[in-house]
Amino acid sequence: MGGLNMGKYIGLIGLLAAALPNMAMAGQDILAQCVFTQECTPGEGCADTTFEVEVLSGTGMDFTIQSMAGDLPGTLASAPRPDAPLFLFATSETAAHLLSIQSDGAARYTLHLQGPLVLDYQGVCKRAE
Repeated sequence: MGGLNMGKYIGLIGLLAAALPNMAMAGQDILAQCVFTQECTPGEGCADTTFEVEVLSGTGMDFTIQSMAGDLPGTLASAPRPDAPLFLFATSETAAHLLSIQSDGAARYTLHLQGPLVLDYQGVCKRAE
């Protein structure tokens, strides 16, 4: 197995997000700003990367993950509390997305794709006060 081709995976994320309709972001508050610096693929290891997302609040338990790949609507799996992790879940036609943000800011964003293929991004998120 060769090294990771990060451009291939970032492009794949873009294709996944392109299948989703863009949502109007007016009036949504930022729940968290995240920067992921490691991209890992089982069997291939990890490589340095830079992938940024913002998590925007919606109504009730809804949210939007906003990134260079587009906007992905989803649902909070738990009510946000400052001392507890946030677990956010979203789906597209070709993948399931899970973003976990610990109370100390440690974050993991996994994409579960057809194939099966899993992309695992590790980094930090700054949660809104």
